[in-house]
Amino acid sequence: MTQRGLVRYFSQIVCFSVLIAFPLSGSLRGQGVVYYADHVLHNGKVVTVDAAFTISQGIAIRDGKLVEVGSSQQVLRHAGPETTVIDLEGKMVLPGLVDTHTHAHENSIGHYASQAVPELRAQTVRGSNYEEFLTGIRDIAERTPAGRWAVVRLEPSVLANDFWLKHSYRDLDKVAAGKLILINQGVRGMLTGEGLKVVKERYGGYESDLMKLPGLADENGQITGRFRAAVVRALQQDLIMLGKEEILKDAYYKEMLELAKYGVTTWSSTLQPIVAFKLFAELDQEGKLPVRLGYSHSAGFTSFPHSVGFYERLGPIQGHGTDHLWAIGATPANTDGAYPNICASPDAPPEIKTREQCFAVPGGSNRAGFEAIVRSGNRLTGTHVSGELGLDQMMDAIEEGSREAGLTPEQIRAKRHSTDHCDYNPRPDQIERGVRLGIYFSCKSNGIWRGTVKGFLSDYGEEYLDWIVPVKSILEAGGKAVMEIDHHLTDEETPFLDIQTFITREDDQGQVLGPDERVDRVTALRMITRWAAEYVLREDVLGSLEEGKWADLIVIDKDYLSIPEKQIKEIKVLLTLVGGKPVYVGPEFSNQVSPMLN
Repeated sequence: MTQRGLVRYFSQIVCFSVLIAFPLSGSLRGQGVVYYADHVLHNGKVVTVDAAFTISQGIAIRDGKLVEVGSSQQVLRHAGPETTVIDLEGKMVLPGLVDTHTHAHENSIGHYASQAVPELRAQTVRGSNYEEFLTGIRDIAERTPAGRWAVVRLEPSVLANDFWLKHSYRDLDKVAAGKLILINQGVRGMLTGEGLKVVKERYGGYESDLMKLPGLADENGQITGRFRAAVVRALQQDLIMLGKEEILKDAYYKEMLELAKYGVTTWSSTLQPIVAFKLFAELDQEGKLPVRLGYSHSAGFTSFPHSVGFYERLGPIQGHGTDHLWAIGATPANTDGAYPNICASPDAPPEIKTREQCFAVPGGSNRAGFEAIVRSGNRLTGTHVSGELGLDQMMDAIEEGSREAGLTPEQIRAKRHSTDHCDYNPRPDQIERGVRLGIYFSCKSNGIWRGTVKGFLSDYGEEYLDWIVPVKSILEAGGKAVMEIDHHLTDEETPFLDIQTFITREDDQGQVLGPDERVDRVTALRMITRWAAEYVLREDVLGSLEEGKWADLIVIDKDYLSIPEKQIKEIKVLLTLVGGKPVYVGPEFSNQVSPMLN
């Protein structure tokens, strides 16, 4: 037994003797033994986000869970000789933020893994026409050794999207035959013929269903070498990082530490690369997951043959896992592309309609995948749904799969199927349908604060403004709306910028987009804490600061509830605890928290 353990053991014996003659009252009363808290935080403003939105002064933590939330006097009664006591000096405490859709592991590729693996670093080709793009690709191919990958990014993005829509691996092979070239535009990509051959070899001699979707395959259903973000992610991690798994695992770890720095204690994402399952499991087993991950299984569509059969046999996996790593459902990844390749119903000029992509059409492999997931008893989660027509198709699949499974309306709602992004959906009629199906709407605001949603309004019409992230309408209809971040976090682009935008609806120019959809700051906080915990199926232990729940919390430098709305984005995180353990410590608390690190 360690010296620390002996001290605690003997102190408990002494306390037991005292209790025989002088029994304790209140929350410290146990079965004859006093169990001191590991940590006590007091003299603060603790926003519990419980059902009553109670404000307290302090918390006591033992074995990673909250044993009391109350006044400073109440929680200090839990302090023993080895308890770490932290004076919050009036600072505000919030539950740890739960980000329902982001891509931290993919972000780690560019931010960390690429520092050690040069092949991951995108080489930019700028052009004013297609020929200049092809010339630039040829130059890169000529200086890239055979057998080595080269990642290429085309700029400007609008012309690059048109190039991607109108070219295939055959065009790339004219300038880069025999070379491993990956065109990576973030949400879309393309391979050379040599790259396609390596993909087929890596994944057991078959081609991913996600390369055969409408708009990606040619008119004969043959692969063109074009694909969406899900395949980009799998290729980078399963192919380019093959044999470099320790570098990739370290990159994952560092990126998750960044999440903690900005207050995110639980995140959710789709997992497509095979290697991701292995590395996250290893990090969990090694105790090196600094934050929690609730993932949506999607590898069956990128890395295995017969994806429909795969998910029918996999069955319901939601909830399976550990305290730090668990499955929340499964997904074919998307119903459409990102703007401008969305699946939308409004009329528009031909040049706009021809670039739309709808992947969940009846008879297609993605549609069959959606139905198989639902039919098997699984939960549909983590699905990219940008345009409202794509949401129609997904809800059709939920209803069809549920009908085939013989589910009652109550059983369907109990699944908590979800749709992610809310970019240009739901329409008013879809909100009612979504509520009836019990769908959780995971919504992001970065399209508003970046101003990118204006492109949609320009293309389709200002009359569709009420389709853009209609969070308040969802909530007023009795629906569930939660908050996702879905971008890399920086000191300028923190989760509090996203939270502020749900409250103000202001874009980067100060224009208010959809003022009727603004929510108050209490609602916004619930969306990224209490309600988001329901999305990741852990509301019994996450999302609020209540006794018995995990001690996942953040200390911030400003009063979220009282500062002017436009200053919310300036809030900084000073301390982040996950399971009572400090995973980010700012300089303001470094001295007080240092005993917790021993």
